Amino acid sequence: MVLYFSATGNTRFVATELAKALDDEAMDLCGRIKEHNYETIHSDRPFVFCAPTYVCEAPAFFYDFLRNVALAGSNDVYMISTS
Repeated sequence: MVLYFSATGNTRFVATELAKALDDEAMDLCGRIKEHNYETIHSDRPFVFCAPTYVCEAPAFFYDFLRNVALAGSNDVYMISTS
């Protein structure tokens, strides 16, 4: 499952194209991040997180979300940063 945050649409484009190439689904995390919704996200396939680079790293609120969200299913996690 490809999970992403995108401010301008560039990361959304990368995430949705990657999901198509992997024959997987893409989930926009923007609403969950804003609402502090840390409900479990389940995927039997690897988790691929995508976020823009803000001054050499992903946004702090994105890292906060990752630290708090519960993931279930796959133990494989990947991160893609767009710039």
